[in-house]
Amino acid sequence: MRFRDGTLRQKTLFAVLVGVYLFGLVLNAADKMDRQGNKAARQEIAMIKVAAPQMLNFVVDWAIQAHGAAGMSGDFGLGHIAASARTMRIVDGPDEVHRNQIGKMEFAKY
Repeated sequence: MRFRDGTLRQKTLFAVLVGVYLFGLVLNAADKMDRQGNKAARQEIAMIKVAAPQMLNFVVDWAIQAHGAAGMSGDFGLGHIAASARTMRIVDGPDEVHRNQIGKMEFAKY
């Protein structure tokens, strides 16, 4: 694994950018919940429920690929994290449900 590799740098940058975006989204949702109540922050919460598990899956998959065959071995624990990340996407409801909810709320504005 060499950090001089352009693909590795690009994927790391993407992960950092999306992580910062998610952090801002969570802070915005928490602020809205504090100021206006949970119902007012429904759209932000739904966005987090879609974006956070997808980001986790992306980062874990990328880490597994970066480590090659060792990524799925017990040496790094990435296989276990990948299984847990997939479970996280299922437990909180299907992404399609959250996406439909976001779409309805977005179109209701117009």
